[in-house]
Amino acid sequence: MNLSDTPHTPPDQPHFEWVFLALQRIFAAVNAADNRHGKPRRQAVRAKAACEIVGLGRSNFFARQNPKDSAWDPTFPRSFKLGATPHSPTVWFVDELEAWLEQRAALRSR
Repeated sequence: MNLSDTPHTPPDQPHFEWVFLALQRIFAAVNAADNRHGKPRRQAVRAKAACEIVGLGRSNFFARQNPKDSAWDPTFPRSFKLGATPHSPTVWFVDELEAWLEQRAALRSR
């Protein structure tokens, strides 16, 4: 999309609505460009959001990842560090967390 293709503010729309529509077009173009190789874009989240996705409290969430804990679940998604230092954020892929939930739900219906 070329910004010159976008008309100037029409007289019947307030300026902020026109800007909002233009930004939507720009973001849609950026998202399409990010996926030009056909690979789905994976999102990584930090612990707080990961706990909310799987519906576990913080303690239980980390217990499922600890082999020394009785709540350990070897099928639980593994985390990874975003950097090389110990202070780098730890994240989980959303699609892996959701797949784990689907797996747990499938066990329920048996």
